[in-house]
Amino acid sequence: MTTTVHIPDTALVDALVARLDKCSAGRATIYATRLSSSTRVTRRNTEIQAVNRLARQATGLNTDVCHHSDGAPYIPGFDGHVSVTHGASMAIMSVSHNCRTGIDAECWREQLVRVAPRFIRPEEMSVHAASPDSLLRAWTSKEAIFKALGISGITLIDICLPDRIEGLVTISVDGHGTKDISLTFFGDMPVCVALAELM
Repeated sequence: MTTTVHIPDTALVDALVARLDKCSAGRATIYATRLSSSTRVTRRNTEIQAVNRLARQATGLNTDVCHHSDGAPYIPGFDGHVSVTHGASMAIMSVSHNCRTGIDAECWREQLVRVAPRFIRPEEMSVHAASPDSLLRAWTSKEAIFKALGISGITLIDICLPDRIEGLVTISVDGHGTKDISLTFFGDMPVCVALAELM
């Protein structure tokens, strides 16, 4: 089975990177860069190099991003919270000194329809799987919220979204009660970037 990924055109990615880079959103600051294409470097190495450049730009520290045992990123010597995403030809980092943040960027792909039951609850389907745009927003929201929460052992299906998923919202997390989250979106189809801040 092949998956169709809608790659955004260069102008769209450049405009989104320009809008996001050094953007203050709530209590977080976002840094973004376009991923350069190189035949000598693998895509993964390109992503790592881009994220490390963003870390140095965000903190002024001459260090690379490291990862905790659960995979969460951190920057040695930086006492704030960091979240990273790469995709849609971009690398994006959110940093904050006073709240946990999570960031996610995704391109629309048909595969989201097939995997929706793995991350959208049955009671969420009518709202959050009603269109490609709503499905893409639900996916990026849940990924960003998952990163901001930092709760070991949960999955995306454990996060229950309200019908309205922008601004200050209250979500529920199976076994962990409710949480207040600020959700901000940047971009629309075919690329969506979601920033979640734990309040």
